[in-house]
Amino acid sequence: MKKSFKIISSAVSAMVLMSSFAHAASTESRLENLEAGLELAEEANAELRTELENRMRISGYVDVEYVVTDDNDPGFRMHHLSLFFQKKLSDKWRFFSEIEYEDAPKFESNSDTTLKASQGKIFVEAVNMDYLWKPEAIFRVGRFFTPAGIWSVDHYPPFVSMQERPKHIRAIFPQLVDGAMVYGTFGLGKHYLNYNAYIGNGEGNNGHNDSNNQRAIGLKTSLIASVPLLSNLEFGGTVYSDSRTTNDNSSKTALGGHLKASMMDLTLQSEASFAKFEADAAGATNPTTRKGYYAQLTYSPNQWAGGFRHDYYEDGSTKNRVANSVFVNYQALTNLVLKVEHHMISEDSKDDKTKTVFSIVSYLE
Repeated sequence: MKKSFKIISSAVSAMVLMSSFAHAASTESRLENLEAGLELAEEANAELRTELENRMRISGYVDVEYVVTDDNDPGFRMHHLSLFFQKKLSDKWRFFSEIEYEDAPKFESNSDTTLKASQGKIFVEAVNMDYLWKPEAIFRVGRFFTPAGIWSVDHYPPFVSMQERPKHIRAIFPQLVDGAMVYGTFGLGKHYLNYNAYIGNGEGNNGHNDSNNQRAIGLKTSLIASVPLLSNLEFGGTVYSDSRTTNDNSSKTALGGHLKASMMDLTLQSEASFAKFEADAAGATNPTTRKGYYAQLTYSPNQWAGGFRHDYYEDGSTKNRVANSVFVNYQALTNLVLKVEHHMISEDSKDDKTKTVFSIVSYLE
């Protein structure tokens, strides 16, 4: 009996052992199949990521305003529809362009197929290619926004507090440059130095060619400093020289400085600029100057932002503008901002005019 029991026990043990080996082999096979499947999925995801990175990416922004002023009837304004086209050409090359449709332009043709005059504007604001050599030196060629101060660079409505830009912006430094630029960032211990150096055709040219053999040149530098108690501190300067800006052969030299400092929910932002226009020996005009500045204080807890801006601009003749503005923003969604701003504007010491703008702004991505 004992012998029979041993035989049966041995047989059962052998069957259990064989079953365990078979289960282990099956589990190992399933694991191998799962690993192979994961590898294939990773390869497919990598191919998909590469394909998506290499596709043309389209984004942009749109803003609609309701404007109330002292001297015009209140009404809606279809202010901007701007489209960004971005493409990664390779690991080193990038393409970017921006096409802006302002005031919803409409063009119609007459019976002879000529176009009627139309309000609004279609404008190629940027079209350029970057070569990413290294972080300290990136090369750009084409049309780009003039690197000057803060607002001229970070000017998009979804990311600025007010629809109305400071009065001297684009009046001292040009809005755009057609030319070439090198820019980059250097680490200086806990700090960083950004620079933009560029050469272009100068103002008054339409993108087809340069009207003379002179070039405009410019340089902007910014120091991003790590300072106790401040979450952000940036300050720097801009210099710009253009040998010919208009048909009167006047030359232009412009200087500017900027500052942005943040502590907790408070941000102070300020820019000041000065330009001198001087005619050459054949010119008949006297040297003139332009100058302007603004200072803006913003308090931005959570989704809200509110603040005040003082703004001054003098164009060298009789036009001196002072504007005091207040604003409130509410970020309803990650890519949707509601804005209210009120401006009190004085020109040549005359009675103040007011302008109130209600706007809804969305970043399209």
